[in-house]
Amino acid sequence: MSAITTERAQKALYDALTSSKSTSARMLKNVDQAGNLISKTTQEVGSACTLYDDNAAVIQQSSADQMVADLLKKNMDDFFGEAKKVMDALDTLQQIHPFVSVAIIAFKAVVNFEIRLKDTRDPDIMGPCGTIRGRLDGVLDKMKRNVEDCGNAIDKYYKSKFELWDALAIRTALGVDTAIKKLEDLTKTLGFESEDKLTELVKFAKQQEAQIQARSDAPSKDVSKPASQTPSANGSVAEQYRLDASLLHELRTPVVSLLDKNCALFMFKLDKQTAEIKDAIKDSETRIMLALGDKFKRAKDPVRIKKLDSMHH
Repeated sequence: MSAITTERAQKALYDALTSSKSTSARMLKNVDQAGNLISKTTQEVGSACTLYDDNAAVIQQSSADQMVADLLKKNMDDFFGEAKKVMDALDTLQQIHPFVSVAIIAFKAVVNFEIRLKDTRDPDIMGPCGTIRGRLDGVLDKMKRNVEDCGNAIDKYYKSKFELWDALAIRTALGVDTAIKKLEDLTKTLGFESEDKLTELVKFAKQQEAQIQARSDAPSKDVSKPASQTPSANGSVAEQYRLDASLLHELRTPVVSLLDKNCALFMFKLDKQTAEIKDAIKDSETRIMLALGDKFKRAKDPVRIKKLDSMHH
């Protein structure tokens, strides 16, 4: 509708400019024609409104075309804002060029009519505390600030997780380094203690070997005993060597290997004890069920029930 009105106004301006080229003697006649033109333009605007209302369905259907849709969706508020600026410029132009004043008057009349019509259709709603739009502006500004503050807080919290990760990584690295250092120190200490113990055992074995050798070299004073009852020096030395070798082997064998070696025996004992526990529990369960079952059987006996009933009565 606004596009039709603007086209009419442009046509009126063109006609007025064409007629302004005539002589000054026709000015009065043009003034009368301008008045008629204003009336005619007003009637045409009304006809355009009626035409739009009668053919609204057809116009909306034809708006499927992209260009027509863009024209219908144009913001009329911006158009009327610019139109007011144009009206001020036309006032200045009217003072400079009096010959086009008739056309300017006609154009201003049409635009002012449309502006008044729009203001009448969409007036500002007044409330006890001012316009509704003014009150909503404050609320919307507050909501905008709250959303921005919330976004800033979320952004700060999101970025802080990287700082937390870095701090945790540094702390973990320091803890791992400390644990590795302590483990190395403990390994060195255990290694030194094991070497010292092995040295003492070897020294003790050599001393025992020397003593046994000295006793074996001395003559036997008890010759009355048979040879079978006389302790054998070679057997004692062999037994001592076997004990020392077994002890050294156990000291040098890793703990994991010893556990694996004894795992089968441990599992056998565990299974045996578990089976014994299960059997004991099952036997106890059987005895309990038998004891309770006997009482239930006696309670279900009709003769016993009648006897108990007679005793109570």
